[in-house]
Amino acid sequence: MFWNKYFWPSFLVMIIVVGLHWFASLNDIYDTIWWYDIPMHFLGGLWVFLFALWVTHTRYGRSLLRRTPVRDTLVFVLFVGIFWEILEIVLSFTNFSDPGYFFDTPKDLVMDTLGAVFGSLFYKK
Repeated sequence: MFWNKYFWPSFLVMIIVVGLHWFASLNDIYDTIWWYDIPMHFLGGLWVFLFALWVTHTRYGRSLLRRTPVRDTLVFVLFVGIFWEILEIVLSFTNFSDPGYFFDTPKDLVMDTLGAVFGSLFYKK
């Protein structure tokens, strides 16, 4: 149930995301390197995709997806990305009045989705 072929890739990408985020948070990299959140959202989208594959390929998670696991998982990644953007506003990590906010949020959602699409290319192979 717990171990399937998607566990270790998901776990590895999660460790990379957590490590990079921890390093960036300690060193104020998000504030000094404007593009740093771009690869972070890409990796985050990849991780959510791999995590969803891992969960849905367990004995208990099979009923979560019906016929189109890749499409359903990509939609799930998009919903997680939207939730993340809302969470950033609620926790005051960003604000509507921040310069570039209305460019940054769609860019973040696109990068989340591209990370998931990248993962789906390997899933199909």
